[in-house]
Amino acid sequence: MKKLHILPIVTLLMISIFSNCSHEDSGSVLAESWPLIPGRYMITEKNASVLCASMKDEPIDTGAYTATIGGKITFVDTSITVTRYGHCWSTQPNPVYHKDSSTTITDPKEDFQSNINGLKMLTDYYVRTYVVINDTLLGYNPEILKITTETDENIWLNKTGFGSAVVGAVTFTIDSVGYVGLGKIGTTYHGNFWKYDPAKSSWAQISTFKAPTEYGTPRDGAVAFVLKGKAYVGLGENIKGRLDDFYEYNPKSNAWVEIITQDGLRFPGKRSGAVAFAIGEFGYVGTGRAGINSVVGDFYKFRLADHEAGRYAWDISGGIPVAREHAVVFVIADRAYIGSGLSEDSVALKDFYEYIPQNDSWSTIPEFPGEARYDAFSFSIWKDYLSRGEGYVGGGRSKSGVYNDVYVYIPELNQWRQRTDFLGGPNYGGAGFTVKYQRFNESFKTEKGFVVGGHNGDTGQNRLFEFLP
Repeated sequence: MKKLHILPIVTLLMISIFSNCSHEDSGSVLAESWPLIPGRYMITEKNASVLCASMKDEPIDTGAYTATIGGKITFVDTSITVTRYGHCWSTQPNPVYHKDSSTTITDPKEDFQSNINGLKMLTDYYVRTYVVINDTLLGYNPEILKITTETDENIWLNKTGFGSAVVGAVTFTIDSVGYVGLGKIGTTYHGNFWKYDPAKSSWAQISTFKAPTEYGTPRDGAVAFVLKGKAYVGLGENIKGRLDDFYEYNPKSNAWVEIITQDGLRFPGKRSGAVAFAIGEFGYVGTGRAGINSVVGDFYKFRLADHEAGRYAWDISGGIPVAREHAVVFVIADRAYIGSGLSEDSVALKDFYEYIPQNDSWSTIPEFPGEARYDAFSFSIWKDYLSRGEGYVGGGRSKSGVYNDVYVYIPELNQWRQRTDFLGGPNYGGAGFTVKYQRFNESFKTEKGFVVGGHNGDTGQNRLFEFLP
């Protein structure tokens, strides 16, 4: 067994050694009285020169029956030999290596991961690092990690269908109610809006989205974002061409009002197939096909304070590095993630970017793991019980066909992972949204996703599907 030689360091989580103390006597003592080898005992004052520091364990991923836990250990004494180490876990506090379940690693590394299997769904587990030294000494991380396994969901459910088949609709969520409107089937553009109450699994029509005659109400390829309980919907195209108008929807009055200045100023340029999102008190609109026939990557920021004060609210913002149309976007915390789409050369894309509005900057994240595509659906889910958000992307199309695979991006891991295929089968032009819901009997709320409409390659769809992560 090889030794790990590292210079001494100081850590708050050092496996401390105290004389004449048992594990039960003091929470800071990390020695067990159980002998690994007959006649040999655990860490005592007699061998106080053996020190091992264990940094805080961290949950990397938690499923219904599995978990991945990260650990970090630093060996201070150059004379020690690490026999084995890993994580031990139990449904009871203070898991014990030789009594409870554990992983075993024999190749010493400072940073390591344990893939834990055989867990029970919706169950609390206590996990901590253990280290066995010279086959005689046993130490633990003094801080015990508590994790809760998830539900065995990651499933799609077929819900009450939308009023009519629609492709390229816009969606938004206000107060845990999803709103869907606009879109196109064949050569027919739609202008109606509906709201979906997931608690009742019911649809109700809201006031019709109305645009001036010169623009025309029905359209597809529009965008939407929400600020302070109001939705902002606009752009797109119809038989009149690409559009530059925007409208504010107030759910309390069930009314639409056009966003236009006294000088007749609207959004700076006509475009369709763009993306939009909101972070803080700002809305962002960018990419798409603009002007006569140009795919762009520029972005504009909508300042709510200026709009409420009656001033022109749009201002140029930093553009995405690669122009595209029919991309997807999802927001997690205070950052937006944008990718896929169709390039100006009509090539399907799979690159993805993270946008940080605080400094108006873009950075690349791992590319989408599925086939390059455009017209996909997306939504994000915040998991309160894990205190993290995840972004989902699925469906879409390319020259190779129409897709039904679904992937999730987890920012904490900077990784994509595949999830259950979309229940509705191959789908492009479907629209996703997210609502909060009470998770079983727990006191907090989390979120679940929905996808409505779209096209399967042969016919338009009016079905609604719910995703439980």
